[in-house]
Amino acid sequence: MRSHKTKQLFLLLFKVALVSAICFFIYYKIYTHQAVNKASFSIIFPLLHFKWIVLLLIFTGVNWFLEVIKWKNLIAFFKNISLKESLRQVLMSHSISILTPNRIGEYGVKSLFYKNKDWKKIVFLNAFGNLAQLLTTITLGGLGIFYLVRKSPDLLHYFSLVKFIVFILSFCALLYFIKKFSIFSRQIDTTKRVLKQLNTSIKVKVTLLSFLRYLIFSHQFYFLLIIFQVEIDYFTAMSCITSMYLFASLVPSIFFLDAVIKGGVAIFLFSFFNIDEVSILITSLLMWIFNFALPAVIGSFYIFHFKSNLKFNLNSFLWKL
Repeated sequence: MRSHKTKQLFLLLFKVALVSAICFFIYYKIYTHQAVNKASFSIIFPLLHFKWIVLLLIFTGVNWFLEVIKWKNLIAFFKNISLKESLRQVLMSHSISILTPNRIGEYGVKSLFYKNKDWKKIVFLNAFGNLAQLLTTITLGGLGIFYLVRKSPDLLHYFSLVKFIVFILSFCALLYFIKKFSIFSRQIDTTKRVLKQLNTSIKVKVTLLSFLRYLIFSHQFYFLLIIFQVEIDYFTAMSCITSMYLFASLVPSIFFLDAVIKGGVAIFLFSFFNIDEVSILITSLLMWIFNFALPAVIGSFYIFHFKSNLKFNLNSFLWKL
């Protein structure tokens, strides 16, 4: 009996510590962001009317609703879950993953909702969902770069053919060496088997949902530019935005650098069109608050309601992270 109470107390303390870390991270991120100063707030508050905030929240809601549907479709590979359950798994895994490098914690957290024997399937299904999102980012980002290079010839100095070839060769070499190691080779073979078993309709749905989700959050960024009265035409703005997401996705980062990287890349790209960097920094910060911080806060409530009957095992949890 005492052992059970000790376990419950320890689990509660662990949850409190985890949620506290999430809240501290969000506070630290906002407080230390370059855009947070008196001058920035004097720009933000007069322009951010209540109706714009509501519309931005709708953007965020649709964005995450598509992610919830995407996960529900993926997990239907071997188990049907409700939208409510999918929402819980997605938001809780997001909350914890922001504390881990490149959000790898998402893989470990989602596997906690299922039996131990299924954790590899969960990891691979989650990886496929992320891959579909990455391919969308690469495709639209590539189109964005192509448009920008034609729009601003100065960018050719940064997007030269030589650099592109070096990148492709390096990537191919990396894949070759990874495949040489048996442990990675086995994982790749397992991934191929899982992908072959996935229904084609599921693959199409997940890819389409990834595309729609991308359209939502990229246009949310563009909408913020309109709010802050940034003078730039639609196609140029969207090309800068898609290029920014492409470069940011290719740069490995730890949790406290993700917004900095996006903001830095955005400033660099928009600078070719004489856009004020303060507006870009504020836009990047607000995008992070609406699409990262807010869902993480909501997801932290699910952490407190994470029941022990889900066979929560701290050692297993930490290992999977």
